[in-house]
Amino acid sequence: MQKKMKQFSFWLFILIVAQVSISAQEPAHDWNQFRGSDRNGIYPEKGLLTEWPENGPELLWKKKITDSFSEVVISDNILFTCCSDTLESPGSEYVAAYKIENGEEIWKTRIDSIFIDPDGWGNGPRSTPYVDENLVFAQSSFGKLIAVDKLTGELKWQLDFMKEFGTIRPRWGYARTISIVGDIIFAFTGGTEGKAFAGINKKTGKVVWTTGKGDFESYSSPLVVNIDGATNIVMAHDTMLTSLNEKGEVLWTYRMPTVAGNSMPVFVEPNKFFVSRVSRVGSFLIEVNGKEAKPVWDNPTMQCNWSTPVYYNGYIYGFGKSSLQCISIEDGNAIWSKRGYGKGSAILVDGKLIAITERGTMNLVEATPEAYIEKGSFLAIDGKSWTAPSFYDGKVFLRNLTEMVAYKLK
Repeated sequence: MQKKMKQFSFWLFILIVAQVSISAQEPAHDWNQFRGSDRNGIYPEKGLLTEWPENGPELLWKKKITDSFSEVVISDNILFTCCSDTLESPGSEYVAAYKIENGEEIWKTRIDSIFIDPDGWGNGPRSTPYVDENLVFAQSSFGKLIAVDKLTGELKWQLDFMKEFGTIRPRWGYARTISIVGDIIFAFTGGTEGKAFAGINKKTGKVVWTTGKGDFESYSSPLVVNIDGATNIVMAHDTMLTSLNEKGEVLWTYRMPTVAGNSMPVFVEPNKFFVSRVSRVGSFLIEVNGKEAKPVWDNPTMQCNWSTPVYYNGYIYGFGKSSLQCISIEDGNAIWSKRGYGKGSAILVDGKLIAITERGTMNLVEATPEAYIEKGSFLAIDGKSWTAPSFYDGKVFLRNLTEMVAYKLK
């Protein structure tokens, strides 16, 4: 009996070691598109630092970078973002790849001519690249969408929205980031004559379908979610919230109590959507059942500018004008608010918010309705920082108009 117990203990030990080894070899979860792989601003990793030192966590590297508001996206240990230069007239916009370990440039591919902001807020690309399989997709401020090889940056195809769909460039340039379902790229083009929405073959750049009407002047990106087994591509535009499937068929629509803003809709499983913008209405929640979308509540408490909030455990964490706020998903009422962020942004990892102010201070905040509980704060990146953080494998990546930095949080 004792011998059998020893044998059992030995094989149990071997099994545990094997499981730990397999777990350790699991690849990191990609942050391959705007606001992460699920576009909810949440990264599924545990075991991060619970508090930060006074001077902040370990700085891995810092790199000079040129004008763009694009997020940093990460896939297979490669970083991708957009940038620009004015070395030659009239200047250019690019998509580029960098080594994750030191920020060294791997390749850089030109997309289009540079966009000069009419209000002086910042030049260059607004949209964030999307990495899918072996391709990287990036869009210029003037609406030229390109596909390049992930490893080499070689151009595979390009599509000019202004020429193809008759789109008029928005005042602050094309800022929406595409979505992909299967082999179909979904884009809100704002085109004329039934070409507001388009499905594009991701491998060839050929237009598969177009449909709908809509103005392009809002800057909110589409969200892909699953409701009752059906793929819903949800887009805030004009005064409408519209859901289509990958074939371009309308699943449901909802006339919003305000015009579309710049932040994205937030999905509240299994069938609700939270939408917010700077307006008298502020925020509202709807519920979708079949082809019908009904209002649940509207509340002026949280008024988002362009930073999209995060939903977590019954509460919305986001930016109402200059404050980081926690509001209840039940009625939209304020739970707590912390001023001083300006046009800030935040993501959620391991039950905590990684929140950055528009001046580049990064804060670690407990995602709890109890109170604003700060566990660390330091100046992480110098200068106006309107781009949201990105996260990958224990590291956070930040960028602004002049530099890109990486910090170790594990």
